[in-house]
Amino acid sequence: MRYSEVGFRGVNHQYVCFPIHVFRELVKEFPGNLKSDCVLTYGYVDHEEGVSFEVLACGKKDGTKYNFYHGNPDVHSVGRIADVEGVSFEILDAYATSIPEIFAEKVERILEFQENYDLMNMRIAQDFDPFRDPYKIDEVSVLLTKEGSDPETRKARLEMNGIGTVIATLLEEPEQDFGCHEGDAIGLFIQQSDPPVCAADLDRELIISKGQLADGSVLKRAIADFNKSPSDETMKYVLAILRDSDLWIPSKSKDEDRVEPDYLNEKNSSYLPVFTQPDEMGEYGEHFTAVRESVSQIIALAQNEAHPVDAVVVNPYGETFIIEKRFFEALEKKKSGTKQ
Repeated sequence: MRYSEVGFRGVNHQYVCFPIHVFRELVKEFPGNLKSDCVLTYGYVDHEEGVSFEVLACGKKDGTKYNFYHGNPDVHSVGRIADVEGVSFEILDAYATSIPEIFAEKVERILEFQENYDLMNMRIAQDFDPFRDPYKIDEVSVLLTKEGSDPETRKARLEMNGIGTVIATLLEEPEQDFGCHEGDAIGLFIQQSDPPVCAADLDRELIISKGQLADGSVLKRAIADFNKSPSDETMKYVLAILRDSDLWIPSKSKDEDRVEPDYLNEKNSSYLPVFTQPDEMGEYGEHFTAVRESVSQIIALAQNEAHPVDAVVVNPYGETFIIEKRFFEALEKKKSGTKQ
C-alpha cells in the first residue's frame, strides 16, 4: 500500500515496514543494515514536522514472514513521509508478526511525547481534513477575513480547542494589516458554507499577541472566567493563555538573575506560588525579589528533583488558578504561539 491510499490515520501509531533503500542513510548504525532488505518503523505525527516514522530495526522478509534484528536503542532516527511519498509499504500486526518487546521502550517514548488530547481529538475528527497539509497534518490553510481588508489564505498550525473556537498559530505573515502577525495565536472555525471554509474572522475571533499578555490582564480575566464557570472549555482557554505568558516568582535571592523560589506547604502538599503581576503578591511579596519567568521555565522549577511540588498556584492570594501536575509536561513542551 501507499500513503496516498491510507492517509495519516492509516499509519499513525502503526508498525510500518518499508523497503530498506528508502531509509538507507538512517540505518547505518543499526545491526544487520548491510544484510537487510526492509526497515521496521513506528508511524506517528510530529506536531511540527508532520507524519513521521521512528526507525526501530532492520530486517529480512522471507515469504510472508519477517525477521528483525535487535535495533539500536541508543539511536533516534526518524524519516518523514515527504521523503517516502509514493513508496509501497506494509503495515504489520505487532502480535501476528511477533514484533519483539525490545522495541517497546522507543515506542513508549514516542507515546509519552505526543501532544495534548486536543490535538489527538482534532486528528481523529475529519472537519479540518480538506484544509490540512498532506504531510504536516496539523497545519491547515486558513482564510483570514477582516472588515476593510481582502480575504487572504495563510497557513496556521492547530494547537488546542478554545471557547467556541480552535486556537492555532499563524505560520505566515499576512500581506495586509489584519491586526495579527506570524507567530500569533488566532481563533479558527469551520464556516459551514458550500464548500466549507476554514476561517479566522479577525473582527471577532481570538488573537493573542505577546504584547497583550505582557501585563497579565488577559490571563487574569481567563482565570476569573474559569473560576466563575469551571468547565473543560474555560480550562483549555486558561491553558492556551498560560502557554505564552510570563509570570512572576517571589525569589529569596536579591539577585534578579538568580531564582530561589519560596515553596509553600499546605495540608501535606507543596506548591510553587507565582503571580500575574508583582502587585498581586501584596504584603507577602515585600520579603522577596520579584523575578519574571516564562511558564516553561516555571514548570522546570516545579519539577526540580531537589524540591518537587504538587502544583503551581497562580495568584494564591487573589483570583487563583491551580496548575496541576498533569498539565506540567504539556506546558513545558509547548512552544510559543505568540510573538513580540
